[in-house]
Amino acid sequence: SPTNLEPAAYRVEVYLPNSPGQPTMPWIVSNPIYIGRDHSEVADFRQASLLSPRFLDVMRWRIEKSSDAEAVMRTAENKFSLEYKLGETNETYVAAAYDVEPRVVEINDVVEFGVWASQPTRLSLQLRQESEEDDLRWRRSVYADLTPRMVRVPVGEFQSISADLEKQQAVASIAGVLFVIDRVNSMPQVSGIVEISEPKIGSKDAN
Repeated sequence: SPTNLEPAAYRVEVYLPNSPGQPTMPWIVSNPIYIGRDHSEVADFRQASLLSPRFLDVMRWRIEKSSDAEAVMRTAENKFSLEYKLGETNETYVAAAYDVEPRVVEINDVVEFGVWASQPTRLSLQLRQESEEDDLRWRRSVYADLTPRMVRVPVGEFQSISADLEKQQAVASIAGVLFVIDRVNSMPQVSGIVEISEPKIGSKDAN
């Protein structure tokens, strides 16, 4: 077992041989593992509400996809569903995308949402930087299944997909939030439905 660990939140990452990405992206990323912290403190953090949450209007989400994929989006009062079918290529993907103004997302913020999926699914929650030349993104793997659950992902836990970027500087230019289903986590021609409810961004309540 690990020894001499400072009190903090850790996570376990599992990598597969020949995984895509540079640096290589993990296949599985665990939920936070809290070492040296009181259990009540962890519970309070998970249950605490967000300060000044900015709700991501479900009517403003749109579909992005590769030419070989299929997707349909449906919206309700506070949620949207994405019905999808991936294609056969390694580049196939389907995404729900939302545009944000630069500097709306800050390094100490948290992305919070409810998620449900028609089958066990691992999707990629991504932050996209504003750039005219490069597709620069940060990602965090999220698991979903038939059990609805609330997910809270600190912006500081996102990892760069595109390059070894300086996070503090990069966050200031975030211009989009995406939920992505692709070949990193899914088989070709897989189909299903993912439902996202009450997506929002805010800061953690320190009290």
